[in-house]
Amino acid sequence: MKKEQKNYKEPQQVINYFYSDEEQLKNIESISLEEQVVDLLTSSAKSNEEELTYEECISGNYQG
Repeated sequence: MKKEQKNYKEPQQVINYFYSDEEQLKNIESISLEEQVVDLLTSSAKSNEEELTYEECISGNYQG
């Protein structure tokens, strides 16, 4: 919520709006949860770069 309020001239009005409308509050909570999941996954994910042809990539048969 604090992150969102920084974009407005009157942050307290933004906070009041979201807390006064349950649907809007649920939307903000969902966005926040999604961001937390992405942060967790990207911080613990490991990746390997490999070069594939377009055909290998879309075929689903690549065994890398």
